Amino acid sequence: MMACKINKEPVEVIKGDLVECFLVVKNEHSAKGGLKLQFLGMRLVCDNGMTVPEELGSISFRHSKTLESKMSELQGFLDIEKKNFLYRN
Repeated sequence: MMACKINKEPVEVIKGDLVECFLVVKNEHSAKGGLKLQFLGMRLVCDNGMTVPEELGSISFRHSKTLESKMSELQGFLDIEKKNFLYRN
């Protein structure tokens, strides 16, 4: 598993409500699994620094010969989910 922060600064949804965006990549190393990408928003919920993740969207690909050809589908997913997050908040 790997988590990548998408933007340098948190998005301020409303005054004082900061959300950080992450892309989480999970890769199964078996023939039954595949590649899963999740778009998460991490929201600060407590003064002690505790955050809560909210899945904003996900997409999965099975390991196959066509995985490389699905990368354009992945880019479209990321663009749509980022716009949905910014629009929703």
